[in-house]
Amino acid sequence: MARWSLVSLSIRSASKAWVAVFVCLTTKAVHLELARDLSTASLLGALTQFSGGRGRPSELWSDNATLASS
Repeated sequence: MARWSLVSLSIRSASKAWVAVFVCLTTKAVHLELARDLSTASLLGALTQFSGGRGRPSELWSDNATLASS
């Protein structure tokens, strides 16, 4: 099982960076992936990167963040 949420990072430039946080609820392992913005495409890209490195999760839970946009 993996759970994800988005966290904003403050960088000393004109742009923001977002981090998708994936947590395994069995082993408590934490995996971080950078995202360009809060779009669906950016989240799916981070999920693809996560799946490519760790394998496809059997379950995926979301924190139902209202910040993500399509």
